[in-house]
Amino acid sequence: MPAVAPESDGASIQQFRILLEIKLTAPKALGILANRTHSSSAVDALIGTADIENARRLVGQASAANLSKNAISGLSIANTTEGNRFINATVGVQLEKKDTGNGGVVPNPKVKVAPLAPKEVEALTKANEQVRDFGVESMFK
Repeated sequence: MPAVAPESDGASIQQFRILLEIKLTAPKALGILANRTHSSSAVDALIGTADIENARRLVGQASAANLSKNAISGLSIANTTEGNRFINATVGVQLEKKDTGNGGVVPNPKVKVAPLAPKEVEALTKANEQVRDFGVESMFK
């Protein structure tokens, strides 16, 4: 952190770290909210945040990939049709077992997300299955 803001004092650096941590964890909380309320605006916010360019504007280059991945994770927790379609199209993971209504082909949105490692894709899939099968509350047990 001192390299980012060498003239900053310790308190300012700590405040920056706390704000960054909030920005990085907020997408999962928003995913839980979207799941419980079926909020399309929450899903839209997560989709916007998953866009790597938007993530760069929100948290800077160094943390953009983490924010993008956390937004995708929030979408998997939200478990909404639109959120799952977005993940299917951008990450190539089939989260919904149902037909998408257009022959199984999901249109690719014009959003670039941070690349996910195979283990991250596996974690997304498992989280989505857990929420779908046991509800979002199962995430807190």
